[in-house]
Amino acid sequence: MARAIDRFLVYLRDVRQLSHHTLSGYQRDLYTLRHHCLEHGKSSAGELVEADIRQWVSQLHRRGLAGSSIQRSLSAARSFFNYLGREEGRPRNPAASVQAPRKPRKLPKTLDADQVSRFLAFQEDSIIARRDRAIAELFYSSGLRLAELAAIDTTDIDRHSRLLTVTGKGNKTRTVPVGSVALEAIQRWLEVRPRVAADDDSAAALFTSNQG
Repeated sequence: MARAIDRFLVYLRDVRQLSHHTLSGYQRDLYTLRHHCLEHGKSSAGELVEADIRQWVSQLHRRGLAGSSIQRSLSAARSFFNYLGREEGRPRNPAASVQAPRKPRKLPKTLDADQVSRFLAFQEDSIIARRDRAIAELFYSSGLRLAELAAIDTTDIDRHSRLLTVTGKGNKTRTVPVGSVALEAIQRWLEVRPRVAADDDSAAALFTSNQG
């Protein structure tokens, strides 16, 4: 396998004219694969099957390599086996359908109860403060996205049943509950809303200002 790797590296250098830095990366990744294969009793590239590549990827993952690094190693392996298929008539590319582990999605940071309490502890000493209080309480109570919050109309709230109709991504609607504290804040805002709403009433948007 070492000779096949060396022939591939010469091809990359002389035909594709890759930089020394890129060649070093290919060499490192492919010799890591070779070392893994030797540990499992396989010394020829022609012996490798998809299961061997998956096992190698799993080993890289257990070693703590980042998903991007594993993807780079897989890319080097695919290019290597493509070269062998093209130049040496080997029909199989055992790395063709192997994927690197997906990068785990990071959960969004959230506020704890004390942080929320501090966030909501402001005085309603103006009309805009009442609006902002209602926004904050509804945001906290119903877990809305900002875009959803901005799209709410006054007719979307059923204060009797304490439910809110929300239009989300893809123009899909859903119904979410609204807490009593949020409803009270919304009611206080609605009492003063006509004093700042635009003349056209912004199509009955719940949260508005004198600019609309």
